[in-house]
Parts: sequence; C-alpha cells; structure tokens
Amino acid sequence: MTQEKRPIDIPLERGVLLPGGAIFVHLPTLDKWDAFWREHRKSFNFACQGYEGKGDPIFLNPYDWVFAPSKDALVKTVLRWDEIGFTCKWFDWARENPADWKFALADTASYIAERKNKNLWTAVDETSHQQSAVACGGNWELIAPERCVIDYDELFNCVDNFMSNDPNLPSAQAEFMVQEGIFDYLLDAAPWEIQFYDEASLDEEIAYWKVERIAGCEYYGCENE
Repeated sequence: MTQEKRPIDIPLERGVLLPGGAIFVHLPTLDKWDAFWREHRKSFNFACQGYEGKGDPIFLNPYDWVFAPSKDALVKTVLRWDEIGFTCKWFDWARENPADWKFALADTASYIAERKNKNLWTAVDETSHQQSAVACGGNWELIAPERCVIDYDELFNCVDNFMSNDPNLPSAQAEFMVQEGIFDYLLDAAPWEIQFYDEASLDEEIAYWKVERIAGCEYYGCENE
C-alpha cells in the first residue's frame, strides 16, 4: 500500500533560504515574532503561520512560520508542492467527452440568447463566457496524488475562479496562477490550520496582540514566556 503523503512529514530546514527564497522559522513568542519581522520585512513580503487544529497538523506546527518574497514561493513551500507532486493538467473536454461538451455548448447558447433577448447580457458576461470551459472546450485542473491527505477540493474550492482556460498556456504558468490564487483566497479566509499574511496584515496582527498583552489578556505565545 502506498503511504499517505502529508506536507508536514516533509521537513523544512530551519533558518536557511529555501528554493524560491522562502525561509522556515519557529517563533514561539510575540517578541520573537515581532523582532524577526522588523529585521526581515524588506526581504519577505508574505508569510504563513501554523495553527493548532483539531487533529494532527498537515502543513505546519503551531508557532512555525514560512516567510517568502512572493505568493507562489510561499504556497509552494508550505504545501511542499513539488515534493508532494501537485501539478496542473489541461482537460480537453471537447475531445474527451464530446457529447457532454456539445450538450453544455447548446445549453449555454440557449441561455445566452434568452439573456440577450431581454437585454440582460453584458460585456462582462461575454468576457466571462469567452473564458469559460464551455467556450474553450476544456479547462486547467489542479491535480494532487491519490494518496495525498490534503482534501484540496474542499480547501481550495475557489480554484476554478483563478484558473485560466487557455489550452496554450504553459503548465508552469498555470501552476503559478493557481499558487497565487490559493494565497489570495486563504489570505481572506478565517484561520484554519494555516493562515496567510501580507505585509499589512502582519503589521495589524502583531499590533493587535501587543494591545492584548498590555490589556492583560492572553496573547500570541504567552504560554511560552
């Protein structure tokens, strides 16, 4: 039986520059976090924090951080993208399942005609349609290994929103778009097991915990001091 792959089981070397310019560090207290960010903020624009979840961690342990100079480098490092074996593949809908695609094409054409008759079809609608899987006859898909423990369909449920449907797009460019899209999506998502930050949100988060500490409340890493 093939062993399940968990990103956290693929160790990251601590305190050295990793491929893509990322760095993995352990910051157990607010002062250590604040000091690291003040010293290195010119080198790293984005970060990811490990949280204590309900089960065993999949990506990062609590108080573990990855900082990176770019969104794609951050996502690749946290997910162990290459090591796990994430890829992007073009699904040729028109060729693989022509009957299904032709049905969707006809159904879409009927819907568009109805909207146009009611003067409800806009230029934005047309642009969106021209970029859709139906119009392009296929779409890029994010592929993970069968034994990967990440439920990426649930976690990255907005993949379709930032995937190009250009069949001539190089696969490396498709992966880059997905990686940036994952960051943008999780930046605004509620903290789960990991939390992504940009420069502004890092500043805001550190400032928040400093206020909590002054107020005598629990704060980041207080149990480690």
